Amino acid sequence: MRDDRFSFALVALYHSHRTYLPELRIVTVWAALERLFGDSTVELRFRVSASIAAYLEPPGEGRFNLCRQLMKLYDYRSKAAHGQEIKENSAFESTMEIARRALVKMIEERHVPSTEELRRLLFGWIRWKHSGQQSSMENSRRGGQPSHPLVRKVGLP
Repeated sequence: MRDDRFSFALVALYHSHRTYLPELRIVTVWAALERLFGDSTVELRFRVSASIAAYLEPPGEGRFNLCRQLMKLYDYRSKAAHGQEIKENSAFESTMEIARRALVKMIEERHVPSTEELRRLLFGWIRWKHSGQQSSMENSRRGGQPSHPLVRKVGLP
């Protein structure tokens, strides 16, 4: 998979474990998530949180709860980025687990969603699928047509 956003995120997650400062750790993981799921600086907290939740959870209570959790975790990122001391490690660990889930799903699907795909997923214009379901990318490699015109190849063999 060749996508600069994915590569940046993978390197950022790796380096987040190489520092002992919790503030740098959480800011680094959020930089990875913002690169994958953010598209502007306008209301970034909500946009990134909602996009991640839509990508990882089907519509419903689980998606809503994950979005709410992500917004709280983003508040830790903001505090750290603006110089406040972060004493607890649980915010980093929770953020890291969510980032891991997103990267694993991208690897399993062999696809990094575009900003447009994330918007359409958020508003129900693309059907949510669990990473275990056959992706339209796999369908395309077998000779079928992708199920959605926004599906794009990202350096697949």
